[in-house]
Amino acid sequence: FRKSIADADDAYLSKKPALSNMATILFYKGLSFRELGKADQAEKIFARMVEAGRQALTEGGSVNYYAKFGHKASRQARMGRAHYVAALGWLGRNRKSRAREELEKAVALAPGLLDAHHRLGELTAARGSSNSAP
Repeated sequence: FRKSIADADDAYLSKKPALSNMATILFYKGLSFRELGKADQAEKIFARMVEAGRQALTEGGSVNYYAKFGHKASRQARMGRAHYVAALGWLGRNRKSRAREELEKAVALAPGLLDAHHRLGELTAARGSSNSAP
């Protein structure tokens, strides 16, 4: 069973086109490991998410000015999803400022990425409530 979970993680993280499809599931899997006292496994998941996001951004390549109409938008969406995956990894590592930076980039590049908007709102609300605490 553990091997199949590891294989599923490897398969997911090796796919670039649909990078954010299962990002939330992996994020909650990492949180679950942490709750179960398996911090090392949680950290491994979060680190791999950050790395997968970075790798996708690196492989995004340079802009092709001669690409077909609409190609740039899909490239921007891919880049936004990559930032979102990295943001979840940073959130899992409790690096909220890094997560916020990645989420802001994700929202700017992919305004339709509702999960990124939601997470950014949660961070903003949490920061607001911690600032107003006595």
